Amino acid sequence: MTNQIHKETKAKAIPVFAYRCPECHAPLTQDGEQLACASGHRFGQQDGIWLLLSMAGRQQQARFLQAYTKVREAEGWARPEPDSDLDANAAYYLALPDYDLSGLYNATWKMRGRNYRAMVAHLDSRYPAPLCILDLGAGNGWMSRRLAEAGHAVCAVDINMHPADGLPVARVYFNRQATRFARAEGEMANLPLQDGQFDAVIANASLHYTTALDAALREAARVLRPGGVLITLDSPFFSDLAAGEQMVAARREAYRRYHQPTDAAGSFLSYQRFAEASTAAGLGRIDWRGQWRKGAVSVGAWWGGLMQRLRRRGEPPTFPIVFAYKDGDG
Repeated sequence: MTNQIHKETKAKAIPVFAYRCPECHAPLTQDGEQLACASGHRFGQQDGIWLLLSMAGRQQQARFLQAYTKVREAEGWARPEPDSDLDANAAYYLALPDYDLSGLYNATWKMRGRNYRAMVAHLDSRYPAPLCILDLGAGNGWMSRRLAEAGHAVCAVDINMHPADGLPVARVYFNRQATRFARAEGEMANLPLQDGQFDAVIANASLHYTTALDAALREAARVLRPGGVLITLDSPFFSDLAAGEQMVAARREAYRRYHQPTDAAGSFLSYQRFAEASTAAGLGRIDWRGQWRKGAVSVGAWWGGLMQRLRRRGEPPTFPIVFAYKDGDG
């Protein structure tokens, strides 16, 4: 990797990664258009995305996904889809994270762009070669696209298969650029990937949605190489647990307004809890950087009002970039 991680290099093939069975955890090998394990479990693709949720995981995530999708659509995170290729809205996705062409979440995307650039600068300074990167909770894949353009081998994993907000959005990038990255439907707490193959695992605005933080951190550590790094960014952190619960309560109220189950509203991360769970997972050295706060206004009507209420009541969330390094030599 050159010292300019944003230098665009065009990859013409989808990078190949080693997958494992989400049911029995045996290695998966490709058999035509499917992946299969020695126990007989078989998994197919949808539009180039490996479908690697376990049967139990699919059932457990169905309720969350239904509510999450409804609220995301209502809040304007997904662009309307007037045609099968999102052509009329492609510019929105291609501009992320530098610009929010919808105008709905300008400050949020400004923060995400700033955090992304800071993260990239740190990776540039520490890891001098092209990296194997797992984008954990990749959403619409904007970060996977940016990292792949820089020459990295990227695997995007998410449970979100929404055509305008999840892994299928990659077709917008693929239809317009030669850059490619791999995609797999899978869970944070049961990653469908074999051990020790990534230099970096990046959880971008996603880790606070898991209800199994310990398992998710163990899985991230498992797929990292020794000396690799888990990077968490754009998730709300609190030192005051009561303040964090206030934020979650407000978010659940928003879900009620949309007539959706409140258990899909996400949560928050505690500084102490995250540090303890990371250490237990074998991510022993933690580097906290850039503990920025969102502004009180201009982050969308809901976030702006919530930040003002939290400031009146006590501690607002911070959004640090957290580097947690796997034990062992890099």
